Amino acid sequence: LSASKKDENLFYALTNFTTPSVIYHFNLRSKLQEVYFKPKIDFNADDYETKETFYKSKDGTSVPIFIVHKKRPGNGWK
Repeated sequence: LSASKKDENLFYALTNFTTPSVIYHFNLRSKLQEVYFKPKIDFNADDYETKETFYKSKDGTSVPIFIVHKKRPGNGWK
């Protein structure tokens, strides 16, 4: 988040494992939100999926891992 106490504008960015950061603008006075910047890339994030699973470490701690892979038609992953 980026904002000034004197300003009515707030900027924030959202991203995930398959999408680059998109920056949003939110006007605190009007309560309107808009995309401020979105990179133009030749990539279809809908072709990929992210799965979270857990792996037990040597000391027994459960460690979250994320697996990102291209979707395969008719080949579900559980």
